[in-house]
Amino acid sequence: MPQGCIHFRHPYELGGAAYCASMIWAQIMPFVALSFYEGRNKEQLQILLLVSVGTWLVLNGLFFAAIDRSYMHTFFGTKTAPQYTVELFRTSTLDNAKFRACFTNTRSYIAECEEEVRAWMEANYEILVGEEWFIVAKVPDDFLPRRILDELNEAAVGGVREKLQPTTISELKEVVITLTTVDTVTDIYVIYLYKENGLHSNANTMIAMISLNTLIQLLIVLAQNKKKGWKTVLKEGLITVLFMRPFVDAWRVRNKHDDSETTADPLTEMIVNKATELATESIPGCVLQLYVLLLNPSLGSGSGAIISIIISAFMTGLTSTMIAFDLDTNATQRLEQPNFCGYIKNGSEQRGRTFLLMTMISSLHNLSRSLGYAILAVVDLNLALKFFVGEVGAFLLYKMLRRDFYLWARLEGVLSVVMALFSRTLVKVVVDFTVSGKVCEARDEMKCIIWGLSLIYTSFD
Repeated sequence: MPQGCIHFRHPYELGGAAYCASMIWAQIMPFVALSFYEGRNKEQLQILLLVSVGTWLVLNGLFFAAIDRSYMHTFFGTKTAPQYTVELFRTSTLDNAKFRACFTNTRSYIAECEEEVRAWMEANYEILVGEEWFIVAKVPDDFLPRRILDELNEAAVGGVREKLQPTTISELKEVVITLTTVDTVTDIYVIYLYKENGLHSNANTMIAMISLNTLIQLLIVLAQNKKKGWKTVLKEGLITVLFMRPFVDAWRVRNKHDDSETTADPLTEMIVNKATELATESIPGCVLQLYVLLLNPSLGSGSGAIISIIISAFMTGLTSTMIAFDLDTNATQRLEQPNFCGYIKNGSEQRGRTFLLMTMISSLHNLSRSLGYAILAVVDLNLALKFFVGEVGAFLLYKMLRRDFYLWARLEGVLSVVMALFSRTLVKVVVDFTVSGKVCEARDEMKCIIWGLSLIYTSFD
């Protein structure tokens, strides 16, 4: 069932078993929603859902036939984040992968192998310290060889070496939800269509979604270019307001645009912008359009509303597939995580076929899932909310029962709970509605998201 964010099957996020359960439930949920629905078009909706599920099953079969089946277990496994981290440390042949597993994740992930990590550091410190990726400030005192710790403390100002401290609640004052992309042009058309048919409240809701997305991206522009002059900020702001941001971001990433004065690299900026657009337009926009269409079947007679929904679902599927595809085929990620990255076979023909299947499955999944929630909303908005809370709550309970609730990020205190709750919920929504994936590093899908939250805050710093 490769949809709903393939890379979020990673043990650091949902994990294979929860991912599999979410995908199956995503196909069942629309039929459950339909059982509450008593509209005149109920029979047509039932046929549509049956065709959708049938097509979904066929596409999944083709997908699993196209990938490297030695990675099949990653779609159904029960491995937790700590178990995966320990395995990565013990089995990796790359020192940088071992270092990142031990010292860029929360310490609790390596509790089982702490003595092994100390022994590894003792035996290899002189070699590791010469590597570009080795940052001694990330290593806790008790993992450093005693002689090295003494030398570092003696050389440091005040007699205590500098260390990277975990983030605390005082360092993040504002949280903004982020996620993927949608075709703004079709949204504008839908607003016009709703206005023409007297659906002013629905049109205003769409305008609010677009406005929120634009506002957040403008804040990102301020933070990204805070070292530059007002002319640059104005130019970047116009790019955002004129809806040219996706094209400019893509051009900069493709051409490896380098600007030392910006806060983040082009790839990270692009992911944050796409994330913002998904959260504020794509997911709620598709559900809203289906909801309005069910309440006003006459809108479908002109085909414009239906085409807009299809384009929205397709663009979400295409973009999220590109993210997951690029990450899995990334040479560095395959070297560092050979047991997880690599399910897409090598060869242009095989990769092209897999990419097409992923896009089709993702688009169909997004459409089916959105339709389920739209049907629930037509029956009762409170019922739709109860379903959402129930789904997310069940997932969070699953994570807590497995002692796998906290994030990989090195956080402390209340912030560790708040960010775990926020990010787990966010990832669950992404899995349920899109095929995103992460273009940040393979082991930490939320790194770009956390960066985005911090970036928004820095614009006011």
